[in-house]
Amino acid sequence: MKKLAISMVTLSSIFLLTACGGNKETKDGTVALNGLQVKVVDGEYVQPYDMKTSSSKNGFLALQLKLKNTGDKSLTYSESDITLNSEDEDLEPEHAYDSTNKFKTIGYEKLSKGRSKTEYVVFEVDKSEKGYKLTIDPNTSEKADPIELKVNAKKYKDNTENIRDLVDSYVKQTFLPGAENADKKLSKDFTLANKIEEDQKKYMDEFKKDIKNSCRYYQPSDADLEKIAKGYVDANSKRAKMEYTVKSYLPTSATITVKPSVINFDDMDLEGLANDYVEKHGNSSADYETKYKEAEKYILENLGSRYDSAAINTPKYMSGDGYDINISKDVDSGKWTVDSSDADLNYSYKDLIKPKHRWPGGSIW
Repeated sequence: MKKLAISMVTLSSIFLLTACGGNKETKDGTVALNGLQVKVVDGEYVQPYDMKTSSSKNGFLALQLKLKNTGDKSLTYSESDITLNSEDEDLEPEHAYDSTNKFKTIGYEKLSKGRSKTEYVVFEVDKSEKGYKLTIDPNTSEKADPIELKVNAKKYKDNTENIRDLVDSYVKQTFLPGAENADKKLSKDFTLANKIEEDQKKYMDEFKKDIKNSCRYYQPSDADLEKIAKGYVDANSKRAKMEYTVKSYLPTSATITVKPSVINFDDMDLEGLANDYVEKHGNSSADYETKYKEAEKYILENLGSRYDSAAINTPKYMSGDGYDINISKDVDSGKWTVDSSDADLNYSYKDLIKPKHRWPGGSIW
């Protein structure tokens, strides 16, 4: 009987320890309790659209959670069941808007037996705080203990500089191929999927089309247009300056505003070139139409002589704070793609390269 009593006490102790220890994290950060298994898969700091932190020391931390139903029946949970706690406060999730719908955040969810979901939850945190506790209290039963995981906000990366560098690399490779650091080495996690040669060609074609349409009398050949376009791009690559603002950044997409200061045709001394032609050929006996044709040809052939003296300014037709460049990440390849399409909603990019709204801008007269 004594041995049996000891055995029963030992068995009871084991059950008690098992029940109390169910909320402990494993080495890989997983916690399982009451039929729900939770793990923080990944995390990073983000910049949701049109949102600002309440303090300069804070940041928006996006935690990627994997929740798996290990119980015998379906369960439900929502973002209201999740909080991030410190000694001073309990933080509720922030609502991060994503126009691409690729950034999946926890809403009202139903999880069937044996199924799992991986989604994000966003909190405004003190970036230096190491002792946060993520608490998840789903609708399992009234007596169920909440799941708790440790969160060190200091260990997560802020990749806004990496995405800014990636867009800068795209801009320089596409529009300013001769610029310094056009082939700057980037973080291995931030690589472009764009076919740069195709985007370069699209820009050059629009440039040449605008030059051709700006001529009233002289019709430049394809070789003339190629030379003019290449000369402008080469000169601009040496002198242009770019300012970038991260308008929004999420793990799957971003919008970066670029404000260029470049050589504008409107700021070039084209009248001086016209006067040079008159001084050299003003006494010609040719008819007026021929003179205008030859003058226009002279201006086009000598544009390059004015590039170095032209002022560097923001484009005349630029609206707002600059041009929005949208970029998204493919979850399979991990590569980022700048949206250079002709889609209606991609109007800012189209404004960047289309006639009268692109960087050179303006008629030669």
